[in-house]
Amino acid sequence: MTSRCNRADQSGAPVGTFVADYNHRRYHESIDNLTPADVYFARGQTILLERERIKRQTIAHNAACTTALISVLLGTASDRRL
Repeated sequence: MTSRCNRADQSGAPVGTFVADYNHRRYHESIDNLTPADVYFARGQTILLERERIKRQTIAHNAACTTALISVLLGTASDRRL
C-alpha cells in the first residue's frame, strides 16, 4: 500500500494548521467569544474590556449621528444648507 505522505513532517501539517486555527484564531462562544489561547494566556479580561469600550463608543457615535440626521430632517439643524 502506498503512503500518502512521503515524509513524516507532511502528515502532521494539516493537523498542526487546524490546531493553530482552533486555538489562536477561532473564537469560541462558550468562552465569551475568545480564543483558547486568549484564555490560557490570561488576555481574556483585557480583550473583553476593550470590546466593551469600543461598543460604548460606537453606540454614542451612532446616537449622535441619529440625532444630527433627525435634526436635519426636521429642519432644526443650525447649519442647514439649501
